[in-house]
Amino acid sequence: HPALNQDMLGNLLTECQTQEIDTFIYYSVAWDKHIEAENPEWLCLTKDGQPIAHEIWNFICLNSPYKREVAFPQIKELLRLYADRGVLGYWLDMCWMPPEGCYCQFCQRKFQLEYGLSIFDANDTDRLAFVSRSVRDFIEEVKRVIKKDDPGLLVAHNQIWLTGRPLYVDPAPDVLRVGEYDDQW
Repeated sequence: HPALNQDMLGNLLTECQTQEIDTFIYYSVAWDKHIEAENPEWLCLTKDGQPIAHEIWNFICLNSPYKREVAFPQIKELLRLYADRGVLGYWLDMCWMPPEGCYCQFCQRKFQLEYGLSIFDANDTDRLAFVSRSVRDFIEEVKRVIKKDDPGLLVAHNQIWLTGRPLYVDPAPDVLRVGEYDDQW
């Protein structure tokens, strides 16, 4: 934050490391008012071309240049700055695209290339598969970025249902875990 005159996250991670407290770094995906204002063409859009919002937030499309120009560089910076802080992994919040579909120019182009028809003509099954695969592709790409130099880092995210993974994996009481974690603990 521009008003901070200290590295608040770095200080917090250092103290947690001193206290032997395990930490994850939180990263908010696709909700960013600054990016939204600078790049309105990156927003998820309805069929009518209106931004898709949740409360006060408009969603940034995961198929837009956002991931390459903003998310991945910011995550790489976090990895570089805090590599020595004993971080267990990263929590990626809002790895999401609207199930009803995004009709931005990037989704239109990608859908046309993958399906050979306009996203406006898609049936519900193909549209939801496209949304699910777009989220899964983003998650897999960001996992490669995070694990490139340290394969032991854990990656967690919400919206697991969009990736096609079950909500619970091996529901025995001693290993119950919510399926939002890509890595076994």
